[in-house]
Amino acid sequence: MYPLIIYNHTLTPAQEVNISPINAGLIHGYGVFTTLRIYNGVPFQFKEHWTRLEMHAHTVKLDLDEDIETPVHADLISLIDANKIIEGKARITLLERQSPFWQLGEKKSGVDILIFTADLPPKSIELNLTISPYRVLSSPLSGVKTNDYIPQFLMLDEARQRGFDDAVVLNERGEVCEVTTANIFWVRHLVLYTATPSTGCLTGTTSGLVRKLAKELKIESTCGAFHAEHLLSAEECFVTSSTRELVRVKSLNHKQFDAMPNSIFERLTLAFKKYVHKVTYPR
Repeated sequence: MYPLIIYNHTLTPAQEVNISPINAGLIHGYGVFTTLRIYNGVPFQFKEHWTRLEMHAHTVKLDLDEDIETPVHADLISLIDANKIIEGKARITLLERQSPFWQLGEKKSGVDILIFTADLPPKSIELNLTISPYRVLSSPLSGVKTNDYIPQFLMLDEARQRGFDDAVVLNERGEVCEVTTANIFWVRHLVLYTATPSTGCLTGTTSGLVRKLAKELKIESTCGAFHAEHLLSAEECFVTSSTRELVRVKSLNHKQFDAMPNSIFERLTLAFKKYVHKVTYPR
């Protein structure tokens, strides 16, 4: 992580940030966040990330100021410049200040905004997945990117304890939802499939772009509720996220997905790279 961050629109060293010990985001996980990529010093898909973040903030009833998008975008740009980032990632976190159960001094309602940046972790070329024994349950927070990521961490840890890189998560109906921290796509008979939001999956910004690129490439695609058997009968599989981009899945349990020339995964990966270059690198 880079040493400078943004805290409530102020550029400050991370070590000097003073958050109340009873901040609801800290003690209850009451908040939402988004993580986006930085290419060539440009925050990629900021509009899409902010639109989703704002929607999730309204879902959990965070009281955001009106017209806050423009100053947050300006804050992010200034932070990227201050930390001299060319390639990396950024996280925007919105924290509810006031705990309904704890009080210290005067009540301070509102939302704290934290923005910080970091280098990218090494990118995996391919993944070996398993199906998690845990399930995503229906709740008011289904598909909302809250600060509480303990379930995802435990699912990921369980998969790694068994020698896998990550895990496919099903919902209580046995439908494919997502990977612990990414969306999942698979191909059957030249048709691209992914989970619909009704399964409880996060509506990913990268997955949305992949569906758009598939349409431009005239690749038939569909979102729906599919059981694990549908995924296990696929010819191709890959995951998407802002930090990972597109990563091929090599195996799922005992199912092997062979790398194929001119596969749908390769075509979409190339289209994604071209799109990134077009919007983030000047001519």
